[in-house]
Amino acid sequence: MSAYPVHQDPDPRDPQVIHDWLPAAERPEFLREYRDALEAASEDIAKYKDLQDVLTHWLVIADALNDPRYREALERARTAETPGISLDEVAAMRRDG
Repeated sequence: MSAYPVHQDPDPRDPQVIHDWLPAAERPEFLREYRDALEAASEDIAKYKDLQDVLTHWLVIADALNDPRYREALERARTAETPGISLDEVAAMRRDG
């Protein structure tokens, strides 16, 4: 007799899991990219990795958008009264640093 787990966590790279975890505003873009990658993979098996990459990309986005610390940092950046620094300034700091 085999024992099966009573509860199994869903695969985080399952497209349905990612879709449901994303905010509603992000779902149409996810679905477009997912369907495009799925169609490409169905026509050429070599494109299967691209499909996995799309799922991983959106999993990271969903994770960030569900993290309160990310949302707080994003809000601070949006409402900052002082401008950020330019890419040239960052490059100079790295060169000098």
